[in-house]
Amino acid sequence: AVKYVESVSHKVVIKASGLAAGKGVVLPDTVEEAKAELKRMMIDSVFGEAGAEVVVEERLEGQEVSVLGFCDGRSVVLMPGAQDHK
Repeated sequence: AVKYVESVSHKVVIKASGLAAGKGVVLPDTVEEAKAELKRMMIDSVFGEAGAEVVVEERLEGQEVSVLGFCDGRSVVLMPGAQDHK
């Protein structure tokens, strides 16, 4: 994870792979902050087993919307979009 963070030029999002009571996502602004957060999660175990494995993704800026759909195998019905303001 550290090698990946050091190899990319964009900001990252780090997510604890397991259940972390809604607290397992961090948005570091620098490579140093990202490395410190990886240490907290994976070495210091601040999220217990939830942080033993992490997902590191490109950080995207802007608004987000969720759209759910239900399918019976032949047709799809979409629910209205929803936005979570955090």
